This record gives sequence, C-alpha cells and structure tokens, in this order.
Amino acid sequence: MKRSCVMACALVLALSGGIAADAYTNYCDGATAASVSADYPAQLKSIGDQFDVSLDQLENGKTASTEESTSTAEAPTGEAAEEPVDHAKAVQDLYTQRVELFDEYTSVLTTAEYDAAVKLIDYDLLLKKLKLLFEEYKKLKEKSQQSAAAFRTGGCDKSVVDADKKAVESKYYEIQALLSEISALKAEIEAMTGTTLTSDFDFEQVYLITDVMNLDPEALTMITGGASLCIPEGIEPAEYEAPDITGQYNAALQCYYALGTAMREYIAADENVRRCESAIKLGEATADQLEAAQGEKTTAYMNAWTAKADLAKSLIELDKATGGALTNALGISWQRAAQYKSAVSEAQSGSGLWVIGRTAAGIVFMPMVLPNGVAPEEDDTVFYTLKYNGGKIGSGGGFSIIQPQQYEEKHRYATVTYYVNDVKVGVYKIDVFSPYGEFIG
Repeated sequence: MKRSCVMACALVLALSGGIAADAYTNYCDGATAASVSADYPAQLKSIGDQFDVSLDQLENGKTASTEESTSTAEAPTGEAAEEPVDHAKAVQDLYTQRVELFDEYTSVLTTAEYDAAVKLIDYDLLLKKLKLLFEEYKKLKEKSQQSAAAFRTGGCDKSVVDADKKAVESKYYEIQALLSEISALKAEIEAMTGTTLTSDFDFEQVYLITDVMNLDPEALTMITGGASLCIPEGIEPAEYEAPDITGQYNAALQCYYALGTAMREYIAADENVRRCESAIKLGEATADQLEAAQGEKTTAYMNAWTAKADLAKSLIELDKATGGALTNALGISWQRAAQYKSAVSEAQSGSGLWVIGRTAAGIVFMPMVLPNGVAPEEDDTVFYTLKYNGGKIGSGGGFSIIQPQQYEEKHRYATVTYYVNDVKVGVYKIDVFSPYGEFIG
C-alpha cells in the first residue's frame, strides 16, 4: 500500500476515534480538581461535623421542648431563660446546606473539567493549523527563491519576484499571529490545570467520541444532584427534574453526520492527489493541477479535524446535560476523589469513597474508590450488597439504583458487604444522611 494511502487510513482511524468513548480519560477531571477553590471541602467538612453533633444532641433527647422545660424550671423568677436550641431545625438546615453545597462543588468541578477539555481541543486544532502553515511557508519560500534566481537570469519579471516575496511575508505574519494565539491559550490551559503542556501531550484523551446513532436519548441515565439514603424528618425529598437534552442530542447527531461527510471528502481529496501524481508521470496533468489537488486535500484535512472537534465538544455538552451519562463508566479521577475524601467529617472518616446521586429511577449508590480490605486482582469479580435496618436495598458490582429509605431513629448507618469471587472480604458502614462519604470499618 502506498504511503499516502496508509496515512489517509491512519487519519480516518484517528478521526473516528474507533467510534468509542474509550479514548477519553479522566485527565481533565484530575488536572483541574486541585485548581478549584479549596474552600469547598473545608466548608463541607465543617457542615458535616456540625451535622453529626446536632444529630447526636437530637437523638440524645436534647430537643427544643426538653431544653425549654428545663430552662423554665431552673430559671429564677424574673430572670430571662436562655433561648432553647432547636436541634431538629439545626439538623434540617445543615442537611440542606450540605446537599446544596455538594451540588455546587460538583458542578464547579465538572464545569472546570469540560472547560479544560474544550480548550485543549481548540489548542490541538491550532497546533495542526500551525503545522500546515509552516509547510505552506516552506513551499512559498522555496518558490520565492526560485523566482528570484529566475529573475537574475531573465527567466521572469520582477513583478513575479515581488508577488512571491509578498506571499512569503504574508504567510510569516499569519504564522506569528497564530503563534501568539497558541501561546495565550497555552498559558490559559496551564493556569487551569496547574501543569505544563509538553510536546508529547496525548490530545486524544480529551476527545469524547462515540457513535451517536447508537445512543438512546430516552435511556441516558441522568444524575441531577446529590442525594442520601435517608432524609431527616421535616425535609421534603427533592423532586427529580429530568433535563431536556433534545438540543444537545440533536446537535451531537448533526456533528456526527458532519464528521462522516468530512471524512468522505478527505478520502476523496486524498485519492484525487494520488490520481494527479500518477497522471503527471504520464504527462496527463500539470504541476499546477497537482498543487491545486494538494491544496484541496489540506483544506479537507483541517475540515475533518474541525468536524471531529465539533463532535467532541457537542458530546461533552450532552454528557454535561445528562449528569455524565457518557462518561459514568470512567468514575472520577483520583484527584477529585481526594477532594471529596478531604470533605468527610471526622466522625464518618474511613477508607475508599462512595457518592449518591438523584435519578429518575431513584437514587443511585456509586462506589468510586474501593475500601481498604477490598483489593481485587485484574480478573477477579467484585460484588456488594447494601442493607439498611436489616433489609437489602441494593447490590451490584458498580452503580446500584435504590429507593430512599425511611429513617429509623438511631439507625444512622447502612451496611455494605463486599465479596471478591463470591468470598466475603469486608463489611462497612456508610452514613445514611450524606451525599458522599467513606466506608467505615
């Protein structure tokens, strides 16, 4: 197979990304996690600590009515009694604050991840454009040198020399402008990620590419916020509001079709160049025709990569709108996991990490990092059961859909039993009031 044909096939594979999302990684999630304000974990931890204390006080009988009757009985006549503490109200307020702050923090983290991915895609396109401009500059400079030499021997007019020289200068300034744009975007990305972009950076890991035709928009699991296994008395359960993803899905579908068209046009342009090359050898085509064909191929090349970038960006928007439906299988980066773990209250600290989200089917229990004691090897099977107050409420190897539970006083924990290859390896407690936490035990 000729080299040009091999290169064309390689480009088609690169553009299609294998039509699978497995090229996309957690790079941006991890790279941006540390750049988001550290105030969030500290605030969440503080709220969690306060919640634990307030719930202890509430369940130890220190309710507002008890405080009020005790203060009234002991207060001397004529003296104002201390304002009673309503621990039930404190529990409700702290629960609401924690869920809302966790949702806000998660949204900020996710937005930073997607923003970084989009900027890196734009950066990749600029680098590809720069490479092509350098190649064009090299050809124009060579042509300019040839016309200058021809002018000295009377082979062409000075107007041709001036025009070629002007074309070189124009391309040079175009390159300088692009270099300035690349430099500014590079600095912006490095500020977002806290890392230096190197020449060997793998840009494929930021392109989210999948076969949109195989997606069922009605079946995409949508997580619309944090939730918990139980809800404090007096708190109304949050209603699930399915986001309207029609716009995002249709946009992704159109971009998918556009990529297919761009790939076909690139293949056609590549074949045309090879035909011209063969025709020149037979005297059936001119150098100008070959140059025009190569120009069309270059244009098709950039159009194809731009179409791939547009598809990746549209899928990122769809993933964002669906609460990560396209990338849920990736879990979260260890850097984001570390941020969540640092936000766990002192009384609920343990190992590993789990998160609970709200979906149309109920709440979803999502183990993100396995607890200490659960260390499967590559081919091992991992399974868990989730129980509350003696009743099984969920099970699986990964995410598990369950219904919210009615809180039973002083049953503050659910239990998760882990099995590796059907052998029990550990039993852990999890906080029933938090949208995230560690496995205790």
